[in-house]
Amino acid sequence: AALREVQGTIQKIKAVVEYFHISTVASDKLKATQQQMGQEQLRLKQDVATRWNSTFYMLKRLIEAKDPVISTLALINAPLSTLSTEEWGIVQETVDIIKPFEEVTVEVSAERFKKQAFVNNKAADDAVKRITAAAAHNLPSQAAEVGQDPAAAASAGAMFWEDFDERVANIRASTSSDSATSSTSTAAMMEMRAYLAEPLPRTSDPLAWWKMCSPVFKTLCEVMKTRLCVVATSVPSERIFSKTGQIITDRRNRFSPSKVRELVFLNANLP
Repeated sequence: AALREVQGTIQKIKAVVEYFHISTVASDKLKATQQQMGQEQLRLKQDVATRWNSTFYMLKRLIEAKDPVISTLALINAPLSTLSTEEWGIVQETVDIIKPFEEVTVEVSAERFKKQAFVNNKAADDAVKRITAAAAHNLPSQAAEVGQDPAAAASAGAMFWEDFDERVANIRASTSSDSATSSTSTAAMMEMRAYLAEPLPRTSDPLAWWKMCSPVFKTLCEVMKTRLCVVATSVPSERIFSKTGQIITDRRNRFSPSKVRELVFLNANLP
């Protein structure tokens, strides 16, 4: 929404970028000018309407290629509205302002955290309680089925009962005074405390870390399998929507909903 304040300048930049993408003469001249100036031959980036950060990348790349772009536009006498000195300043300030948002988007999309990522301590404590309860729920079944692989025990029941069972486990963990439940809850809490105390570098691969530590955190590992698969970004789902738009066109608009689902599924999953 903040980018609306500089839409006039952004529209000028879009026209410049589009011109270099369409015109082979302009594109070749830009490369030659970059080479003459001893700069890297960078291709200008276009933004996408559905990706706010693509505007950031477009502006950032234009700043990086500022001098060659200005020189090239002057040499070929392009029929474009050039940016004033003030507008170039606006572009630089816009890049500086929205850069932290882009960095946060990339971080959240790529990594997982422990308690540090929560907005407050209560939210973190609530998450710890829910995960501990889910871990405690896994303990009785593992104790009853001695010798069975934990992953096999977790997948023995129907998957659609998983959420229901977890809710029941939460209720039991907070209200039941049964000694067996108390014992499993204590074991789960001890495992959770050990996990929270374990160092986990932000740059490490979460899946590789869990594979290495699964023998130590057996019950939490089972909980992790149901949670770590959740994608922390909407990009994959948005890609599917884009693919659907390519499948259903003006000439192919009489598909049944079930057929569309099948085509989208195949399109997204077949190599």
